[in-house]
Amino acid sequence: MKKFIYLFLLFTGFAGMAGAQNMGQFTREEWNNANTAANAGYLTKEEKNVILYMNLARMDGKRFYDSFFQPYIEKYNSIYTPQITSKNKYAKSFKKDIYKIKELSPFYPNKKLSEASEYHAKDMGKTGKIGHNSTNGDNMEKRLVKFMKNFTFMAENCSYGPNEGLDIVMALLIDDGVSGVGHRKNTLNLYAKYAGVSIQPHKIFKFNCVIDFYNDK
Repeated sequence: MKKFIYLFLLFTGFAGMAGAQNMGQFTREEWNNANTAANAGYLTKEEKNVILYMNLARMDGKRFYDSFFQPYIEKYNSIYTPQITSKNKYAKSFKKDIYKIKELSPFYPNKKLSEASEYHAKDMGKTGKIGHNSTNGDNMEKRLVKFMKNFTFMAENCSYGPNEGLDIVMALLIDDGVSGVGHRKNTLNLYAKYAGVSIQPHKIFKFNCVIDFYNDK
């Protein structure tokens, strides 16, 4: 059955986390196993990191939360108000949900899917628009089927502001202020197998990231 999820995150930009990657509570082997996009030469370092951190969250949600939540909100809270703390209702629901996650299959990169993500990210970036409809009027489904065929699952996350992988993934998982936390659900979805990622400049929010999810079985 085809499933479509039309969601976006309005998240104005802030400086990224520290450049050096912190593996947190994950071993080097686990880190490498999660880094399925390591050899995807068509992706930038931070686009690869988007897939890496999504996979770490899917591998072991509790360790992901314990490793990266506090450092992230400390960085976030140094720039934005109102403050996000562990008592924030979205942060609380994130902890509850992510602690249940264990050994979900990792996302694998897909070049055609990333081309679809790049198309939309550039389209939104040049025009300053947000959301899932292209400027030519195509909705997400119509746009993505131009790149990917025979799908059983398709979904999309869009973020605005961050341009570093961990920042993007943490913001989408916490989903602060987003009713239904659809970005979180997409990222932790059982049915998605492939991920396409593109981070592009944005006329209004400096950067936008489009993540497309797909399964053909």
